[in-house]
Amino acid sequence: MLCDTPAVGEVRVVRHYYLAFGSAQYKLATLGQLLDTLSHRTGSTTLVVCCSARDTLDTVVDSLHNPPAACAAWARAAAVHFLHSDLGVEGCALELRRHCASRESCDGVCVLVLTDACLPALEQQCPEAAHVLVNFDLPRAAKGYAQRVAGAFGRASSRGAASDHGGACHATVSFVVPADIAHLRLVEEACGVAMAELPPDVSKLGLVI
Repeated sequence: MLCDTPAVGEVRVVRHYYLAFGSAQYKLATLGQLLDTLSHRTGSTTLVVCCSARDTLDTVVDSLHNPPAACAAWARAAAVHFLHSDLGVEGCALELRRHCASRESCDGVCVLVLTDACLPALEQQCPEAAHVLVNFDLPRAAKGYAQRVAGAFGRASSRGAASDHGGACHATVSFVVPADIAHLRLVEEACGVAMAELPPDVSKLGLVI
């Protein structure tokens, strides 16, 4: 199952979505649109972006610092931090401290981009880090999805379908292309979740977080 049983008073409802693209080339533009949507929330908002490979992480981080033309009109992140295994234990710990400090001091969207290898550090040192988790690509192992959710939101989380709960909640959005659909179904089965398809207009996500 996806999550451990949460303690009383510690439940964080996590809604699970996927967003299908005809081609991976549209992922960055949609991430920019999502960043813009979240920037209209009051106070600090944390967006965690998980990538399966270092090359993908580098592309995402570079695009956040230097938005491509398709994203030029959208809001910039208040802070961008990233984690990958080449930083080493001390480097990851330092970057996480910076990320946590940004969350406390920034009025805007703080973005943390990381690879799966760094999920244990995130869960140990900066739990409950995210309002929204974006799976820029699906984890290679189906159960890796549960590890990403635990890293981003903490283990005291409850599963929620898109219309199961009222009030504020957290959300995961998995970016998929046609070749990913079969693997997406394996993820749902392995983790005990049912993902609702998010409309291409990601501004609607602002209504449910």
